[in-house]
Amino acid sequence: DIATAQRGFVIGGVMMLPDPVEAAKWRLLARDAGVVDAELDAMLQQLPRADREKAEKAAQAWSDATSLQLLR
Repeated sequence: DIATAQRGFVIGGVMMLPDPVEAAKWRLLARDAGVVDAELDAMLQQLPRADREKAEKAAQAWSDATSLQLLR
């Protein structure tokens, strides 16, 4: 659930802390690909503006980099 995800989770015995900017980046990429998720969109809107802008820039950079790979 969301409350658990906000506290972090364990992968292979290593505690992973949430990274809201990274999560927002992947949400933006998924949304651009047509994935609908109202709950994640609502969480995205709750991020501070600076974090949303960082996520948007990161999503654009990832998209640009992968687009270049497909052209090769």
